[in-house]
Amino acid sequence: MSHVAEATAVEEPALTGVRIDIESKSFPVHLNIDNERVPFHGDLSNWEHFEGAVLAIGIRGEKYLEVVGSAVLVGPGIALAARHVFTDHMSELESGKFSCFAFGISPEGGVLWSVKHLHGDASDVVILALKPASRVQSKIVSAVIASDPPAIGEKIMLVGFRAAKVEGNSMEMAATAELLVSVGHVAEVFPEGRDRVMLPFPCVEVRCKSVGGMSGGAAFDTSGNLFGILTSSFDGHEGPSHQGPSYVSLLHTALDRPIENLGMNFDLTMPCTLRDFHARKLLAIADGRRDAG
Repeated sequence: MSHVAEATAVEEPALTGVRIDIESKSFPVHLNIDNERVPFHGDLSNWEHFEGAVLAIGIRGEKYLEVVGSAVLVGPGIALAARHVFTDHMSELESGKFSCFAFGISPEGGVLWSVKHLHGDASDVVILALKPASRVQSKIVSAVIASDPPAIGEKIMLVGFRAAKVEGNSMEMAATAELLVSVGHVAEVFPEGRDRVMLPFPCVEVRCKSVGGMSGGAAFDTSGNLFGILTSSFDGHEGPSHQGPSYVSLLHTALDRPIENLGMNFDLTMPCTLRDFHARKLLAIADGRRDAG
C-alpha cells in the first residue's frame, strides 16, 4: 500500500540550545511476516515503526526529482547507504548541479535531511554526512550496528523504500511511496567477497525477496541489529517462494573508515570514524551479538 508523506524544509534549522534526545534502537525481525516481498501495509502509523531510522534517498535538480534508493540512520547526522545508487549522478552532485536529500517518517512527522558529504571506499557501503533540512525533532532514533555478521540459517529482515511518485520544490517535498519489508534467512557468508567483479567485498547472500528502490536499505539480524546494507538482488521468480537471492554488504569495514566532513558539529577531532561516534555515545555498536549502547 502506498502513502503520501510530506516535509517542509527550512533554510537553517535551529540547533543551538535545542535539546535533542539520541536513542539507538534494535528492530527485531517480524517473524509473522512471510518470505514473500510484503509491504509494511496499513496506514501512515506503520511507517513510524522505524521511527525515522529508515530513509529514502533522493536526487534533486532544477527540473529533476527522483528517489534512487534507501539508507539507514546509525547516529545523529550519520547514515549508511549503497554507493552504487549515486554512481549515475555523481558528476552532477560533485558539480553542484544536483543535490541529494534523505527523507524519513518519525512519530513527529516527516523528517528531511540534506546529504552534505559521501564517504566511500571500494565496498558498496557509503557513509552519508547529513544536516537537518526540516524542523529539528525532539528525538533522533538510529539503528544499532551489529558487530558480527549473521550466521548461516539465521532469520533476517530487509527494509527499504520504493517511491511511486515524488513531487516538490526547494522548500517542500511530497512522496508517494511504499515502505517494503521482507523476511528471509542467510544462505551464505562471504567474508572476503563473493567474486572479483560483481561483489568483491564482504557480503552475505540472503534468501529474501527485494525489489528496485530498496538498494541501500537496512538488513537487520534476528536481534534487530543492523548487520548490512542491501546491495543487489535477483528476481527469483523461478520458485514458488520468490526468495531472491539478495546480497547484503557487511558493515565492519566501514567502522574504521575516515570521515573527513560532517553535516552536524559534534566537536570531534577530524577525521573521525564511526567508532569515535560510538565512544562518544552518539551511536551504538552491539557487543558480540548483544545490544550495546
